[in-house]
Amino acid sequence: MKTKELLLATMLLFFAGSFFYCQKAEEFPEEIPEDDDPENFISEITMTAICSTIDGEFYTYGSFYFSLRCDSIVTIDWGDGTPDEAMDLWQLPSSYPIRHTYSNLSIVHTVKISGKNIRGITTKGGYGFDDDFYNGYITNLDISQAKYLTHLSISHNPLTSLDLSNNKELHEFYCTYSNLKSLDISKNIFFVVV
Repeated sequence: MKTKELLLATMLLFFAGSFFYCQKAEEFPEEIPEDDDPENFISEITMTAICSTIDGEFYTYGSFYFSLRCDSIVTIDWGDGTPDEAMDLWQLPSSYPIRHTYSNLSIVHTVKISGKNIRGITTKGGYGFDDDFYNGYITNLDISQAKYLTHLSISHNPLTSLDLSNNKELHEFYCTYSNLKSLDISKNIFFVVV
């Protein structure tokens, strides 16, 4: 008789525990919401590009390029009416130059980049990555929607201000030969290089 009572009590405890566990599991989902998951977060970067020299004389080619640290597909709106460009950066090195040539050099272009898991951006104004040709400058950069950015290099660009308050994961930041007057890095606790 005691065996039956013990078995019945064990079964009741098991079912009660299972019910309680199921209730708790609904309160605490196992998956991280997509907007908080660095691997699935859609980053957006916006920059203003000018393809001219400091004195206003325009170069013939009007190229603008940058590189991204990213292992997914990104979409780029070059801001000149051309169709958005989708690029799969999964197997490309982080130094791979993403390049565009503008036909109308007298217009300021707003370049918008979006994609999952964008971890870094490099753009160098003046003579670019390989110093073989002229690259446009960026005068404005909005990385507030790229909160998992770990690398940012904006050397040789005449930026006067930059907001890094949403980029708490930023480790590396290069801004030589820029016009930044001050920079608040109080929320960027992982900085290694400034």
